[in-house]
Amino acid sequence: MCKVIMLIGIPASGKSTWRNQYIKENPNTMVLSSDDLIEKLGATKNLTYNEAFKDKEIQKQARFIYKQLKNEAIADNKDIIIDKTNLTKKVRIENLKNIPETYSKHFVVTTTPRDIVDIRNKERYDKTGKFIPDWVINNMEKSFQYPDETEYDTIEEI
Repeated sequence: MCKVIMLIGIPASGKSTWRNQYIKENPNTMVLSSDDLIEKLGATKNLTYNEAFKDKEIQKQARFIYKQLKNEAIADNKDIIIDKTNLTKKVRIENLKNIPETYSKHFVVTTTPRDIVDIRNKERYDKTGKFIPDWVINNMEKSFQYPDETEYDTIEEI
């Protein structure tokens, strides 16, 4: 049985770090990450992630490629990791749309303390130029809805 792993958490909480470790052990898993796509598309135009994130054409291209990759993974019966913030039930339902019922749903929720998130966000900016403003993270924290048991088959906190 195939599975979809949905990562849930605010920026810089460790979702992509967890994903990268998982992929080392499970290399045939398809990663769906809008951020990765935006970063790659931006790089083709010599844009930073933050610049690319504001580019409507890049956003449009990223959504298109994301859907293509999702469809390819399903057609090839691959496991899938959805690496987004996925903070609300509504967003999680939308991101799981078109995932066949034959896929099990495993949620990974990051519970990193905010002071650590702030340090990581600064370190990531220093290293890559990617930065999420504090007000954005604050709003994301406020909107977070912990998954309820109707949404997943298994759940783990990291």
